[in-house]
Amino acid sequence: QSLLATEASILKALAGTTGVPRLVAWDDDGILPMLVMDRLGPSLDKIFAVNGNVMRPETMLMLTCQMLDCLQAVHEMGFIHRDVKPANFALGRGAERHKVYLIDFGLAKQFYSEESQNHIPCKQHRRFTGTAEFSSTYALQGLEQSRRDDIQALGYVAAFFLRGHLPWQTPKAETVKERNRMILEMKLRTDASELLNGHPQQFAEILAHSSNLEFDATPNYHMLQQVLVGGWDTLPTVCRQSLWKSDFDPLNGTVVEREPLNSGSTSISSSLLLLLKGLA
Repeated sequence: QSLLATEASILKALAGTTGVPRLVAWDDDGILPMLVMDRLGPSLDKIFAVNGNVMRPETMLMLTCQMLDCLQAVHEMGFIHRDVKPANFALGRGAERHKVYLIDFGLAKQFYSEESQNHIPCKQHRRFTGTAEFSSTYALQGLEQSRRDDIQALGYVAAFFLRGHLPWQTPKAETVKERNRMILEMKLRTDASELLNGHPQQFAEILAHSSNLEFDATPNYHMLQQVLVGGWDTLPTVCRQSLWKSDFDPLNGTVVEREPLNSGSTSISSSLLLLLKGLA
């Protein structure tokens, strides 16, 4: 009940924020609390399963740009999510079926107060919050979470979709604490470029950037967006030429061909940037 109440409170505070579903109703006066929000489409982990547990690089470039937009919008409102994972991103429905939403704010927390103009302090020995496979190394070490943790988790989400799995997903341990320790050790031993070997290294930049951020630092969202957009130049020509001014359908990883963005050219364009950002 407390998690549901937290989610209702945060959804209310985030009303109108990009990539956050609308809170329709909240009632905790009855036998059971009730939260009603916009009905969304499938979560990205379900789309991943439908696609045979693989996402194409061009699919991930589109989705990651939007996921980063969601996190930036939430951060700019003074909140961190603290449980960034595939199941907590979903597509919209109808006219918004290509828009990515960030969901499940039960573990979210306010990190900055406009009234006090203060960032929360970095505390140690904190109880772990999140999903270990995707959580940051900072969180697994018991540090207070901040914006850098959400960004690092996004990097692990992208790596999971591209690879089909993460190396530390199935460690055998007798306790949850021991399992989390094993996951942390594996993450610390695995370099970002190694984790994403054979895939566009632009995704590794997300992990590298988050690892270099101070606790209270603002992530360079614009730089990361530009790096992701630049990833198109690393894809095979056939992938870049397949992008048309059209509706993108992540459910089957295809593009409905209509009109070429720029025949005879595979360079990034403003139209493609809009498509990558989910605005075309």
